[in-house]
Amino acid sequence: MSLNLLSFAGGVAEGISDRKSELKKELRDNKKRQRDWLATYGNKALNETKQKQESVQSALDDLKARGLDTPDAIQLLQKHGVGSVLELSKYVKEYEAANNTTVDSDLMNKLWTAADDFTTTETTFEAAVAKVFGTSAGAATAPVIQEAEDRNFFEQLKYNMGDRYDDELEDFLTDASEGIGGKSIRELRAMSVSSPSMLGTEGSAVFDRSQLRGNEPTAGEARLWKNTTNIIVREALKNLSPADRQAVEMRESTSDSGFSVRDTDDIFFDLADPDGVYFEAFSEATRKVHEQNPFSNNRAATGAYGGQDALDSILNSESAATIAQREKEEQLQEDLEAANYTEANKPSELTSVDEVQEYFDNNPDANHVILNDELISRDSDEGATLPPPTEGIPTRPVPRYTGGEKTRPLQKPLNRRAIEDWDDQYGGKYNPDATPIIVEPRETMPETFDETKFDTPAKIRTERGRITNGIANWNRQYKKTHDPVTGKPLSSGSQ
Repeated sequence: MSLNLLSFAGGVAEGISDRKSELKKELRDNKKRQRDWLATYGNKALNETKQKQESVQSALDDLKARGLDTPDAIQLLQKHGVGSVLELSKYVKEYEAANNTTVDSDLMNKLWTAADDFTTTETTFEAAVAKVFGTSAGAATAPVIQEAEDRNFFEQLKYNMGDRYDDELEDFLTDASEGIGGKSIRELRAMSVSSPSMLGTEGSAVFDRSQLRGNEPTAGEARLWKNTTNIIVREALKNLSPADRQAVEMRESTSDSGFSVRDTDDIFFDLADPDGVYFEAFSEATRKVHEQNPFSNNRAATGAYGGQDALDSILNSESAATIAQREKEEQLQEDLEAANYTEANKPSELTSVDEVQEYFDNNPDANHVILNDELISRDSDEGATLPPPTEGIPTRPVPRYTGGEKTRPLQKPLNRRAIEDWDDQYGGKYNPDATPIIVEPRETMPETFDETKFDTPAKIRTERGRITNGIANWNRQYKKTHDPVTGKPLSSGSQ
């Protein structure tokens, strides 16, 4: 080896030695700075992150305890972030405290509905929270150190001049034993500057907070219901006879007329009496108004009806009149088919008994007509098979007034007492002309149901509910006036 080469090698060696000394000092200084940071901020970063994670995990546990399945809770966290989890937990606790109750799974799943197609690798809240916070424990990977004999001269120079110390610093930063609480310095530093995903991958969740409303209505709900009450009362009064409408709407007073209009709220609660004679008219008005402008979510409304169940029973049931009319139409169709009538040769539809007799007289080949949705047949030479005339029932007295005519809207007739006596004895059972008011007989609950027609318990329950509602509606409207078996008016003294 020449002297120049030896001199060069000696210089290189001296340079390497100086560089190694610098790197060692730099490494020592860097480690000291990291340890100083750890002593000052390490515990703080660890504790704050731990508290945040525990808070989120506790919220998830609370939601699960109230019926939110674990996969759905994890979905809420990952898709909609920490903020949505804490928000839902807050809403639930506030509702429970205000209403002295506990949210169950049915209510929980109404508040927020999870997607069916969501998948995740996390199966526990701990793992899911750690992932969102970016603190998932990963296996430390030791740096790959190339053996000295496998390196060429220039690689050895590069390793000696820096890489070895970079590797050593990385090992130091990622070594959990150098950190706190099982976390390395690098992990703790990441905790101190990072924050969990507050919005998740799809932004904040949308919750149906209407499900968490208490029982007390807002001022807006009260105002809206006040207006709706007026409409319902007005519609219900339209369904009553003039005499009944006056009886409900007016009260005696010291005014010149002797009457004054009652307060709408008082009228409403009289009409709403389930055992009252006006309940069917009230129910019809309720259904009509609700169909035009739904109010079942108004807490002032549900309170006025005695609760959501009571209101739902009105909204979801058919009136006795509707049921009777539907069954009457179905029976007519069956009778037409049995008599081989089609739409093309359907019998004439008439409107009165006199028309029926006249039609049969003028059409000797006709065997049937339709009257009031009933198939009426020619009965040999005796004419139409119609109900016999009423015997022994007087007609309702015609009101008589001073001077011969009514001059004031609320003027009482001279024979008011006779009219009231007739109404008490025959009202609701007979028309003013003494013809009987015949209604459909009251339906009865069968002991068993045809399994071929109702093949599931749910269908049987639905049919049983329909019959029960029909019976209740019939009783409210006709129990005091009609025989449940025949549908004919009750005789005097049988009420």
